[in-house]
Amino acid sequence: MPWIINNVHKQLGHQGKDTTQDIVKGLNLNFKPGEMETCWACMVAKAKQKNVVQFSLHKKSQVPGARVFLDLSSMEPPAGLAELPRANWIMVVVECSNFNVSHFFHRKYQMAQAMCELLKNRGIITKFVWIMYI
Repeated sequence: MPWIINNVHKQLGHQGKDTTQDIVKGLNLNFKPGEMETCWACMVAKAKQKNVVQFSLHKKSQVPGARVFLDLSSMEPPAGLAELPRANWIMVVVECSNFNVSHFFHRKYQMAQAMCELLKNRGIITKFVWIMYI
C-alpha cells in the first residue's frame, strides 16, 4: 500500500513537503506522490505564533552547572518499517557556558548514564536540571 504524503507529513512531525519527500525517499518507503493538502495542525500552529521576546529580566547563571537544560525526544517508525536505528534524541545546554551537545541513542535508558558521564568529564556539577520531553 503506498503512503500518501499527508499521512507521512503528520507522522514525521509536520515537516514541510520537500523534507517529507526527502525522508520518505531516504527510508525507501513506497510513496504515492501528489499535492499536499492544507494541514489543520500546521495552520493553527502558525496562526497562534507569537513574537519572540527580545529582552528578558532573567539573569544568566554565572556558575557552571547551576542550570542545565535537557531536551528529549523520540520518534516512532512509520508503519512498514521495523525500527529506527537511533530513535531517541537528547540535547544538553549548560546555561553559564552555552556548552551544548546533541546525541542520538538506540534506547532511552542509555541517555542518563551517557549524559551524566559527559557532564562529569567536563567538570560540570549540576544543581538543577530542566527537562522537556516531547
